[in-house]
Amino acid sequence: MGFSNKAYWLSWFITGLILNVVTSFLIIVSCYALQFELFTDTPFVVMFALFVFFGISLLGLAFVISTACSTLTSATTAAYTILLLCFLMEIFMTNPFLTLTTYVKE
Repeated sequence: MGFSNKAYWLSWFITGLILNVVTSFLIIVSCYALQFELFTDTPFVVMFALFVFFGISLLGLAFVISTACSTLTSATTAAYTILLLCFLMEIFMTNPFLTLTTYVKE
């Protein structure tokens, strides 16, 4: 396309960042409108920063996956595998019946 590598990745970062900021704002405003307790008890700036930084980390992960995988199919498989593993770790970490602390007697 005639771009340098820096211009290409910077353009995708800016595009992803703009989409991330808009999406984060819409999610937080929607949750405030629906009166979700977590959102109404937490300052807007804290929630906004949390969502934006999480989106930036996912953008970085997407960049890593896109450079590590040569085809769309392998990139999709890698991304969904990482998503599934993170989801399983979240279930294991948050379920009190699956953690070791419930079995330890004090």
